[in-house]
Amino acid sequence: MKLTDADNAADGIFFPALEQNMMGAVLINENDEVMFFNPAAEKLWGYKREEVIGNNIDMLIPRDLRPAHPQYIRHNREGGKARVEGMSRELQLEKKDGSKVWTRFALSKVSAEGKVYYLALVRDASVEMAQKEQTRQLIIAVDHLDRPVIVLDPETPYCAVQSRIYRNVWLLH
Repeated sequence: MKLTDADNAADGIFFPALEQNMMGAVLINENDEVMFFNPAAEKLWGYKREEVIGNNIDMLIPRDLRPAHPQYIRHNREGGKARVEGMSRELQLEKKDGSKVWTRFALSKVSAEGKVYYLALVRDASVEMAQKEQTRQLIIAVDHLDRPVIVLDPETPYCAVQSRIYRNVWLLH
């Protein structure tokens, strides 16, 4: 298959691939209006596509971040670097009903037809964040015990060791 043939074939499946993706996909245009909102995004945010398409992206931004968001996008569109662009990180998403959910969020700047668009891919990270918090709490609890304790969890790559034991063992080597 030639590269141009592959490009043409990819063009035909790109929309269905985003539409059917298990990650929420949100695409905004040069006016910061949502132009794509897939079913996974509907599930994450609790909005129907019809409620979102054509509206400003700020409706999907948590209320406490909304005042700064337009300036942040403008800065990026004018050549500044976005803090989250090109990387994946955890962010709290605010659903339509006001509840919050931890997500893993990746933002890409897309240049096409002389315009700048942004594509966000988002997935629920609630379980991961809960596990991180449990591990953090476990480390705090273990660190305050009187006896030496090392906690291994076979289901995660985490190990909890009291800090004073870690320091003492480290100093012996």
